[in-house]
Amino acid sequence: MTAPVQRRRGRGRGQAGFTLLEVMIAMGLLVTILFIVWGSTDQVSRLSRKSEGVEELYRGVRLSTMRMVHDISQAYVSQNEDTLTIDKRTFFVLEDNSGSDELSFTTTNHMRLYQDANESDQTVVKYFLDDDPDKPEQKNLMRFEARRLDAKPIERLDGETNILLRGVVGLDFTVYDPRAKEWKQDWSTTSADGQPYRVPERVRLKLTIKDEYGKELVITTETFVYMQEALNLSAN
Repeated sequence: MTAPVQRRRGRGRGQAGFTLLEVMIAMGLLVTILFIVWGSTDQVSRLSRKSEGVEELYRGVRLSTMRMVHDISQAYVSQNEDTLTIDKRTFFVLEDNSGSDELSFTTTNHMRLYQDANESDQTVVKYFLDDDPDKPEQKNLMRFEARRLDAKPIERLDGETNILLRGVVGLDFTVYDPRAKEWKQDWSTTSADGQPYRVPERVRLKLTIKDEYGKELVITTETFVYMQEALNLSAN
């Protein structure tokens, strides 16, 4: 008579289960895979945020330069001024401040926002750089616009100042004088030794900004001024 075969204790072929060592190895592999996936996702997310920041920056630069070009192209001065007043209602003044230039001028590019407002298409505009109120180390491109013309210093005109572009490193204007056939760093229709009753033929704008990677970028554009000679509406 055959004796019964004794079965060995332990895990058989059909049994499910893992040893502690196998569980630890599996957990280690899982953690490694999760770490790799998280690192890749985080890197993609950071690149995506930087890409969006660069896109937003270029969009702001494009809109800002378009606004300045449109304002400057409609600049003008008029001879119909009170000769007894020191401050003129119409002018074109460029002050060279070594990378922080200031450009003030009258233009016909004003847009009335309210129906029947006591305003016309004529306005005073000023472009300049100013410190950011929240980040003193950063400068912003500012745009001032008066609601109407008046024979007052521009600092006393009633108007609004808005931030046009944040994080601007430099603002440079140069203007072309067709009579002298040269580019100039400054221009004034209000001073006796300047260019009374005459605006420049062209204005070249250079903006220096920093991108999301801290690299300085220079954007240059140029525009013609349509009304270069002073308006004169008096009767002959």
